[in-house]
Amino acid sequence: MAGYRWAVALCPETTGKPSQFGSLEECLRLAQETGCGFTVDFAHLLARAGGCLDYGAVLDRLPRRFHAHFSGIEYGPKGERRHLNTTRGFFQPLASALSGRRLDVTLVCESPRPYPDAAMMRRVLTALSS
Repeated sequence: MAGYRWAVALCPETTGKPSQFGSLEECLRLAQETGCGFTVDFAHLLARAGGCLDYGAVLDRLPRRFHAHFSGIEYGPKGERRHLNTTRGFFQPLASALSGRRLDVTLVCESPRPYPDAAMMRRVLTALSS
C-alpha cells in the first residue's frame, strides 16, 4: 500500500472480567505511560463491579475528551457474560451522570441492536440537555 499514510490511535478498552487486564486504573496508567488512548466501556466496568458503579466517580477520573462504549450487559461473579440490548432504564444512570458536564465524548452503542438502541440513547441525552 505504497503512498498511504495511516494515523492510527491505539486505544485499549476496559474489559468486563476482573481476571483480565483492563480495569479503569490499568487503562489510565497505560495511557499515561505510553501515550496511547483508551476506550472506556461503561458496561464492562459495571460488570467488573458486580452491578454497582458510580458513573460520576468514573467520569471525574477521565479527561474531557474520550471514546466510550455502552450497552446492556449480563454478568456474573466472574464478570461479563454477554452484551444485551440497551434499555432506557439501564442507560439513564450514565446519561444523568453525563448531563451537565462539559465533556467531548464519542459514545458507541454496542448492543445486539445498535441502531434503535443508539437512537434511544441519543433521545435520552437530548432530553436531559434541554
